[in-house]
Amino acid sequence: MAQDSLSIHYKLSPSQETISIRPVRASDAEACLALMRQLDQETTFMLLEPEERKNNPDELLKHFAHQQEDMTSDILFVAEHGERLIGCLGAERGRVRRTAHSAHIFIGILQAYTGKGIGTQLFLAVENWARSLHLHRLALDVHTHNKAGIALYTRRGFVIEGTLKDAYYVRGQFVDAYTMAKILADT
Repeated sequence: MAQDSLSIHYKLSPSQETISIRPVRASDAEACLALMRQLDQETTFMLLEPEERKNNPDELLKHFAHQQEDMTSDILFVAEHGERLIGCLGAERGRVRRTAHSAHIFIGILQAYTGKGIGTQLFLAVENWARSLHLHRLALDVHTHNKAGIALYTRRGFVIEGTLKDAYYVRGQFVDAYTMAKILADT
């Protein structure tokens, strides 16, 4: 599976620069780590709290190099504006036969870039990847109070399958989450 076949380029508006959506490269390790750390600071919707992220660029470089060679088990798409990574969407495919037809995903976009269609483009990229592997299901968890995220996921065809009570512990309080999924039509 060629990385170029999974890339998307589009303009935020006719007068603005192009946003590129593409699979992460090994050379993105430092920039990706900086993006994830900024996301951890900007929002409580990401899984890790700021001080929990322990990755170092060398670990990510090795992981991304492997992912570049084999994009069948997991993938990380990045949104790039100029030379800066501004968002990402990761998917991890089920590791055993009974779950290999599905992937669990996460998404994060810097606050300055939300509401500009970048999330939609990231979802288009991951759906193209999933269909190329004949996956049947994409799933995610979302805090029940993340209205913007729920709206995006619903627009992309995800449906709420259930509520995970006290799924996360954020800033001293338990937070419920919805589990949402999209069944991909046969291609």
